[in-house]
Amino acid sequence: MFVLICALSWIDYQVFTEGTAQRFSPIVRQLGHITILTVVLPVGYIGCSQYYLKTIKYWWAILYIAGICLLVATGLLQWKLQLFSTSFLDRISALRLFLCSPVPYFMLYIINSILDNRQPAKQNL
Repeated sequence: MFVLICALSWIDYQVFTEGTAQRFSPIVRQLGHITILTVVLPVGYIGCSQYYLKTIKYWWAILYIAGICLLVATGLLQWKLQLFSTSFLDRISALRLFLCSPVPYFMLYIINSILDNRQPAKQNL
């Protein structure tokens, strides 16, 4: 799953952030980012469901659902009411870049690995 998340991250960055992004309108780019995030959500959830610590998949889902809701709400409010400053929007953009990267999945993998290694070894009797 990590490879698939890396591929989705690359597509998001190359198509909707850099590279060919200038060919698209801002709305199309924003919808592309949200689409990629909604695809990363189930991919990561399936990947996390294979971990030792079963609650990690719920952490993943909560993080991504909250992030997508925040991004959509901020985007709609900015589009309709122009409420936010550029510095706040830059922070929201940084959140989107973080969620569209493989870093959250890798961080949860590390947490799972640490907790899995702390469990007592099973003895064959």
